[in-house]
Amino acid sequence: MTTPVKKVSGIFSTREMATKQTCPNHAECMKVIQLILDGEASNEQLKHFNQNLDQCLPCMQKYNLERAIRETLRCKLEKKCVPHDLIANIKTKIDEVV
Repeated sequence: MTTPVKKVSGIFSTREMATKQTCPNHAECMKVIQLILDGEASNEQLKHFNQNLDQCLPCMQKYNLERAIRETLRCKLEKKCVPHDLIANIKTKIDEVV
């Protein structure tokens, strides 16, 4: 059974039908979802993903879940200034490893 969805600015309602219950390109779609949510996807990737999203229930669900998790984290996490000496110490440790 398919779930009715319609994409409206990244949000889905009950007007269009997602047709695929499994995604044959799951790994690639997950990479593109991450690029989109990071704001790093190309226009071609966005276009392809939006076309796929209209037909693929697993991709739609994963995109909505990832977006919700990021939004929740963004609201819950508190930004704090990091002391410069800590930054310098971390950079030194990284340089020692590399």
